[in-house]
Amino acid sequence: MRDLGSPSFPFIFFKQIKEKFNQNCQILSVSFENKIIASMFVLKWRNFFSDPWASSLREYNYLNPNNFLYWNAIKMACHEGYTIFDMGRSTIDTGTYHFKKQWGSKPIKLNYQYIFNRSKTIPVVDAKHNK
Repeated sequence: MRDLGSPSFPFIFFKQIKEKFNQNCQILSVSFENKIIASMFVLKWRNFFSDPWASSLREYNYLNPNNFLYWNAIKMACHEGYTIFDMGRSTIDTGTYHFKKQWGSKPIKLNYQYIFNRSKTIPVVDAKHNK
C-alpha cells in the first residue's frame, strides 16, 4: 500500500480494530506456497460488507491474487446475506478506480471534510501526483 501512496498503519492499529469489532471483523488472506501474498481487512455492519484495507505483495501480481481475494470476498458477502459490498474510496480515473469498476461497482460521490489547523487553504488532493 505504501508503494501506491497510501499510508501504512502500524500493526497495533489493526489489532485494536479486530479486538473492538470482534465477530464483525475478519482478515481474509490468499496464500501461495505457504506464504501469504494478499490480505483484506473486512468490517461487517448491518447490510454492509466493507473492505477498508486490502493489499498484496507486488512480486506476486502475475498470479492476480487481488482478483482471487475480491472474488472470494464478494462470494462470502453474498452467502452471508450482505447487500452492499463497499470497496472503499478511490479517485476517478486511477488504477484502483478501474480495478473496482471491473467488478461492476457503482461510484458514489463522497465529499472530503477538512479541519484547518494553521492553514487557511484547502489542500490539493491529487491521487495521480501524491508526493
